[in-house]
Amino acid sequence: MSKPHLMRFNPIFDKINTYNNLVQICHDKIRNAVKKRLNDIININKNNNYTIGISFSGGLDSTLMTYYTLLETSEYNNINIDLFNLSFDKTSPDRITGIISYKELINKFPNRKINLILIDKEYNTDITPNFQKKILNLIFPRNTHMDFNISSAKYLSTTKKGFLVDKNKLLQYFKNTEIINENLINKSEEKTYQNNIMTKKIQNFEYDKFTIMDKIYTSDAKIILDGLGADEIFGGYLRYKNGDIENQMKRDLDRLWLRNCGRDDRVCGENLVELRFPYLDKDLMKFLGCIQDMKQIVDFDKPRGEGEKYLLRKVAKDLIGFKLCHKFEKRAIQFGTKIAHHTNVHKYGSNNKANGKAQFEEIK
Repeated sequence: MSKPHLMRFNPIFDKINTYNNLVQICHDKIRNAVKKRLNDIININKNNNYTIGISFSGGLDSTLMTYYTLLETSEYNNINIDLFNLSFDKTSPDRITGIISYKELINKFPNRKINLILIDKEYNTDITPNFQKKILNLIFPRNTHMDFNISSAKYLSTTKKGFLVDKNKLLQYFKNTEIINENLINKSEEKTYQNNIMTKKIQNFEYDKFTIMDKIYTSDAKIILDGLGADEIFGGYLRYKNGDIENQMKRDLDRLWLRNCGRDDRVCGENLVELRFPYLDKDLMKFLGCIQDMKQIVDFDKPRGEGEKYLLRKVAKDLIGFKLCHKFEKRAIQFGTKIAHHTNVHKYGSNNKANGKAQFEEIK
């Protein structure tokens, strides 16, 4: 397509300006988008054991994808769900949100087999010169720091090997340790765009109390659901706050194939994995394109963690009843996993001096 944004923004769409059932309709559209990407799996494996993988940061997008995947496979106990959570630091935002959102999911689906796989990496031992060359070859001609960081995180998370969280021990840990409490929830309501890092209010986890650390779990998932597109169609990027949001979203959609799709497909394909993107569903995008008032979808007059992807957050909070995942701020994978922090320090000597648009040069 010469103009992919027409799937999301098209003047021929009949506009709607009554919003009584907007949250319910959005819920149905996302659920159907996930269903379409699972139909062949379910039809072929009704009587066979099968594993569906999900790129899982524990943020809003990935938690909702997991929720709908569990809904659509609720009749099939033979279908397991593996959640891949990558981190270069055990206190990284994605690790914190991943564990909390996993706990919320197993509370809602107590009888399902949902595996949270913690993929721990060390910059100095895992991002070797040979690894850098491999990633740069796969992502060519994309060669910026941002491309390298994102692609490295995608590659490592789709290796599908890590430490398995013991579900029952995790639930007991949460009972014994006051991590999520009303004070934390109330504090999260006070956020502004200047004071907004909710994960800094959450204490560090004692992993040894709920993680099987004496062996590596290897998933057999071949298809992984990925949250690409959620920010572009629901308005998740903070840069949309300044300027013409609709034109910025159009621009991002039109370059998505160049900046993300081909690059990510090559990187993850190297691990014999196929990515599928529920948020890039045509029917979902058309529904959003029919909504006359953009503030029903994204509203930057509201605090961070509420205004961006406003409609999606309302689905998670008002309809599904999640307590915390709908409050988590958007964090790109390179920042959520903290890989960008390490590459920036190695390249520039300081994370504050980083330039994500600069060409990535192999670090010896």
